[in-house]
Amino acid sequence: MKMGAPAGSSGEYLLARRRIETYVAKLAVEHSVSIKLEVDPGIPSKAATSAHAIALTVGNRTRLLSVDRETFVEDDEFVSVFFLPQIKAAIEELASA
Repeated sequence: MKMGAPAGSSGEYLLARRRIETYVAKLAVEHSVSIKLEVDPGIPSKAATSAHAIALTVGNRTRLLSVDRETFVEDDEFVSVFFLPQIKAAIEELASA
C-alpha cells in the first residue's frame, strides 16, 4: 500500500522525502555527526524520474545512493527493510572515516 497519495503525485514524493530526511536526522544524532542530505541533487523537485539519488555528506566525504521510484515511495515497512539499511550503512561508513 502506498503512503496516502495517488501514484506518481508530488504528495507521494514529498512524504517519501520527509521519511528519508527524518531517518537521516535520527542517524546523525545517534552517530554525533553533521550530515548534509540531498535528494535528487540538481533535479527540479517536480521532475518525473524513474530513480532517485540520495547524496549523504559528512565533512568532505560524500556517498551517493540510488533507489528506483517504486521503492522510494513504497510504504514504511517495505522501505525500512529494503532501503533504509543502505542509508544506515552509508552513514556509518561516513561517520567512521
